Amino acid sequence: MRIHLDRKLKISLVLVVVLIGIGISMFKNWEITGESWGYWFFARVLGEGGGFVVFGRSPLYTLYLNAFRWIGYPNSVTIEYVVTTLITVMALVLLFKRYFGLWLAVFAALLWIPYLQVMEPPVQKLALAFSCLAVVVRLEGKISFRYSLFYALLVIAWMFRPTYVILIIVFVGWDLVMVIRQRKNNAYRKFLSPRH
Repeated sequence: MRIHLDRKLKISLVLVVVLIGIGISMFKNWEITGESWGYWFFARVLGEGGGFVVFGRSPLYTLYLNAFRWIGYPNSVTIEYVVTTLITVMALVLLFKRYFGLWLAVFAALLWIPYLQVMEPPVQKLALAFSCLAVVVRLEGKISFRYSLFYALLVIAWMFRPTYVILIIVFVGWDLVMVIRQRKNNAYRKFLSPRH
């Protein structure tokens, strides 16, 4: 017997299960590292009017941390961990859902939480999340808006973590090969078609 749930209830249940998984992960002793403290320092300097300290260290993530800085330490660090992990796990659920179905995708994404907890610096989580969302958008179809959104999400992932530029290079290369291949096929068809 299969129970059919409406979409809002499914989304709510997935969020509750993921938040419970994240909450359970917080019982494990974990500390943020020096690189994370550096990002929090950069956020403080920016918040106090000092501007961006190091542009090589994700100004976008520095802005993101300022959304939590007003809460005060240690709650700001904890809430940022929960929100960032939630964004990442939900992006993984969306990606895995395409291949496994919803509940198996939730389970697979929950298996990532222990790794996400120790992933340093946490900015990598957001880069991973936006690259997963980009792939989900790309797999939805071949509409030009989706391709634009796909590349925009990859650029955001790159802005969080510069090492993600490799994804942009790989997908641009792939798309160029596909365009060249499509044009060659059209040229062959035109050459082989009967002329009147």
